[in-house]
Amino acid sequence: MKTFERRLNPPQMVTERSRNLDNWVTASYEITRLIADTGNSHNVGESLILPSASIIMTAMTNTDAKEMLQSIPLSNSTVSRRTDEMTEDTEERLVSSI
Repeated sequence: MKTFERRLNPPQMVTERSRNLDNWVTASYEITRLIADTGNSHNVGESLILPSASIIMTAMTNTDAKEMLQSIPLSNSTVSRRTDEMTEDTEERLVSSI
């Protein structure tokens, strides 16, 4: 009986999934900012950062984090689009402060 009591009900599952999605998107934006700050190509997220993070997570937690980390959107097009969004936001803030 306790097993069933501990299971998430549908609204809790939606809230938990939404929270996880928010965390992945936040991580994606923060990593995109790092990529832009260092001047690396947009594909470094998929080609270097995610595999490196997977190696670190696996070594530290003894679990395969590859599938979980693949949920972080860091494709070349996503990083490019987010870099453009951040640039536009910075320009808008600069213009509004003048």
